[in-house]
Amino acid sequence: MTVVRHYEARSQGRLQYVEIWNEPDLRQFCDATPEEFFDLYAQTAKAVKSAFPRLKVGGPGFSYAAVALPRNLEMERAFLEHQRRARAPLDFLSWHIYSNDPEEYAKVARFYRGLPDRHGFANAESHVTEFHNDERRPVRGLPTVALRAGAPGAAILSGGWIAFQRENVAAAFGYRGADPDLAKPDFYGLLLGDETPKKTALAFSL
Repeated sequence: MTVVRHYEARSQGRLQYVEIWNEPDLRQFCDATPEEFFDLYAQTAKAVKSAFPRLKVGGPGFSYAAVALPRNLEMERAFLEHQRRARAPLDFLSWHIYSNDPEEYAKVARFYRGLPDRHGFANAESHVTEFHNDERRPVRGLPTVALRAGAPGAAILSGGWIAFQRENVAAAFGYRGADPDLAKPDFYGLLLGDETPKKTALAFSL
């Protein structure tokens, strides 16, 4: 609560969302059992909503692996069922995607829009709290720098956020860790090390 109170004060009323956790389906981000995490979310969400009723509370930032592995899909369904039974607030369900295919952005967005509807949270918004191109699945003929800094990557990301709008995503946040130096233009940053905007930055400006 201290962290939320701090940012609420500093934002001067501009703070809108509180996302609880990040990629709980990956062990490096959550070493609790799924049931322990579900209970942690429920207790935290209730406490935040009670203290700050105007803020939208949600989470938990499921990783892209969640839609690729059946066992992770089961965790998502169990998470929603637990929150429904606990009467925990879920103003938005958040998730992540890294992809070079706008069709995939649309498919995953459609899945996440329908998931809370089927588990008693029809009013929950769909939020993408991390998205970017995926260097682990290269596009034939395109080096990573073209995906992260060039026009091809900018076009893919533009197709992605157009897909988000068509699939009723309420909020989308690009992952944009700063480039560590000028020699790493293929990193996630929207700016080069000398603060020159990448083509992907120009796409985001739209």
